[in-house]
Order: sequence, then structure tokens, then C-alpha cells
Amino acid sequence: DQPMGSFQQVSPEDGRVRVLAYRSLSIQPELAVVVSQTQDHLLAGWRKLAWLAVAIWALGSVVVAVLSVKLARAWQQTALAQGQAEALAQRLTLATDAAAIGVWDWDLPGQQRLATPICFSMLGDDPAKTHDSSSAWQARLHPDDLPRVALLTEHVQAGRMATLDWEARARHADGSWHWLPV
Repeated sequence: DQPMGSFQQVSPEDGRVRVLAYRSLSIQPELAVVVSQTQDHLLAGWRKLAWLAVAIWALGSVVVAVLSVKLARAWQQTALAQGQAEALAQRLTLATDAAAIGVWDWDLPGQQRLATPICFSMLGDDPAKTHDSSSAWQARLHPDDLPRVALLTEHVQAGRMATLDWEARARHADGSWHWLPV
């Protein structure tokens, strides 16, 4: 009844599902053109594209899984390294405290000095008191040593020397002067 359309049916010749499309001719409506193809043939292009999409998805999933494993391992290694660094720092603190060795570090660009409590005890100060500013440390140095310390510090900051290696006198809490290797 309809001039055109499509339908599916099992072919009696080969037993395969076929899609049939028809259209009646405009000049002779009692005649129709019928075309058929197997359903497998019609869907072959779509199936290739679907397999390609599945393959790309699977490959992407594998890449994400591999990267996730690598990232997890990197995090574990970082956590392990941090734990080892903290343990080493604790051992170093115990060793320096047991040996009554003062250790200090001077961040030249930031002008920050960090020191173990023993450093302050060696100068007769309360270990809880800190002298992390540049002016507080310079105020403790002997006036005759200040020009040399300033010159050596300038050389390190300019990159002409890698480290500071000198001795200077520092004022003890009792007012006496003590030579400190730096």
C-alpha cells in the first residue's frame, strides 16, 4: 500500500536475514523496484568502526592503568624517600646532641640562619632562644672580623666561592669572645 519502505526477513534461499527496500515506480505504480542485502553486509562498516572504537578505548584504558601504576610507585618512592630523610634528620639530631656539636646553616639569598640548640648553648644562650636574623648574628661578631666576614659572604653570594670557610670571634653571653669555625 505504501509507495516505498523497507523490512527484514529470513531469505528462503540461504537462510540469512536480509534487509529489503522497495519503491514503486512513479510512471507505473503497479511495478516496484526491490533491493536486498544481508544484514551482515549492511552492518560490516559499522562493525569495523565499532571494533576500532573498542580497540582505542581498550588501549587508552591500558595506558591509563600503566600510568596510574607508575604514578602510584612514584608516590610510594617519594613517601619512602621523605621517611628516610626524616629518619636521617632525627639520627643526625641525636648524634649532634650526644656529641654536643653545634650545627648551623645559612641561607644567603634569604638571609636566614638555622641552627641546632647546641649552637646557642655554646655561646651561653638559652637553646630555646633563636638568632635567625642576619642582624642578630652580625651583632655577635667581633667588630674586627666583620669586614672579612662581609667580604667572604659577598664572594659566596656572587658565586666566586662555593662555601664559607673561616673562623670568626663571636660574643659569648658572659661577654667574652670565642673563636668559632664556620
